Amino acid sequence: MRQPVEVDIMGYRLTVASEDSEEHIRDVAAHVTRRMQELAEGRTAAPSLNLALVAALNIASEWRKLQRQQEELCQTVNRTAQRVSARVTAALGSSVRKGEGITRRKEAQDPA
Repeated sequence: MRQPVEVDIMGYRLTVASEDSEEHIRDVAAHVTRRMQELAEGRTAAPSLNLALVAALNIASEWRKLQRQQEELCQTVNRTAQRVSARVTAALGSSVRKGEGITRRKEAQDPA
């Protein structure tokens, strides 16, 4: 485990011990601070705990949406790869059945 990193989130000093880099930890802390500040704008003295909880819910919601999008993209990529693989296999299979194997094509191009 790396050295603990001290961060400040809305005036609260925290010591974070993580396998992540110091830069990453500070970036995440800054993100949380920004989200809490956005929530605090226009509100009269909202308790920090409330801001932290709502910010956590918003960040978690965004993360879950991104996670679902990633899962959908992975499924799309897998389906596309399967279709491409099937087409390549079919094309190679028809070439071999016609007696036009890959090596024969190469030999036809290289009349040495």
